[in-house]
Amino acid sequence: MGSAELSLGRILGVRVGMSWGLVAIGAFFTLTLALNQYPAAFPGRTGAEYWLAGAATTALFTLSVLVHELGHAVVARGDDVGVDGVTLWMFGGVARLTSLPRTAGAEARIALAGPAATGVTSGVFWLLTMLADDGGRPSIAVTMFDWLTRTNLLLLALNLLPALPLDGGRVLGAAVWGASGRRDTGVLVAARSGWVVGIALGLFGILSVQRGSFGGLWAVLIALFVLSSSREAERQRRASDRWQGRTAGDAMRTGVPTADAWLRVDAFLTHLQDRSPTGGHDVFPVRGADGEVLGVVRLERMLTVPTADRAFVTVAELTEPRRDVPVVAVDEPLAEVVDNHPEIHRGTVMVVDRTGRVVGVLGPECLAVP
Repeated sequence: MGSAELSLGRILGVRVGMSWGLVAIGAFFTLTLALNQYPAAFPGRTGAEYWLAGAATTALFTLSVLVHELGHAVVARGDDVGVDGVTLWMFGGVARLTSLPRTAGAEARIALAGPAATGVTSGVFWLLTMLADDGGRPSIAVTMFDWLTRTNLLLLALNLLPALPLDGGRVLGAAVWGASGRRDTGVLVAARSGWVVGIALGLFGILSVQRGSFGGLWAVLIALFVLSSSREAERQRRASDRWQGRTAGDAMRTGVPTADAWLRVDAFLTHLQDRSPTGGHDVFPVRGADGEVLGVVRLERMLTVPTADRAFVTVAELTEPRRDVPVVAVDEPLAEVVDNHPEIHRGTVMVVDRTGRVVGVLGPECLAVP
């Protein structure tokens, strides 16, 4: 989990993190509710009551998003799809999958699991609204649960829009995949649908802002997000055409310097500086005393070690174990590598020959498409 996230530990065996952007937005929501909305709707209460209600509303909404993403993660694991973790962020959340669903049915099940969880959450908040309503004047609790019910239903409807990366777009892609037998055709159709939905959301948001609705800004932001994601999906679709007929060995970076596990960090960095040129490598296989590759070490990680400590810290201490680094065969089709290892877009995959010897690495820069 990166430094850009606040770790929340593990829930149901899934690593959970929260972006600092969501923390800031949560603080803003709490501030707005506690200082403006609740005091205006329910005057005469103590400041502590307003702050407690504001914080509770924000916390329960964040919990709703978490339940949605855990729905995806749990069903994904049930379909033998690897789950690296869940990150909550300003547009909701994302379940990071380390492999892709093998069938259109699995893709659809995983995509629908989140909205199903949100539907259940909405029902729970509706029930709490009914239980808190004693038939008298509305209370803060009734207003809070009613807002959470309506907001979750709105998110449910939004998530079911047929646009990537929303769940509805994934369901549309799965349906086309199932009908055509081609995953990439499903992605292309969902991406094109995303353009339509994104433009429609953007126009709606602009008109809402012109009419004085602050909520229109969120529609515009979501529209930009959908359009950006659709563009990226189409770019990846074009890239997959270029990958056809190529193998991991065709795209891998070779000549990557190998680090001996026993080397001190300063010695290896000096070795890299002496190489001219280094080839722009930033990930290096780490070799044990027997010559076996133990894993990889990242240049970024080594540079975070204070200069004064680099003479005492070994490469082995910073190594990502081989078991945590995906490994593919040099003759494996590149398109299959990308499908089976989506983490290649943000990390490193080691390439080995038939004897198991590491002969290169694959990273996002190896897949770049002009």
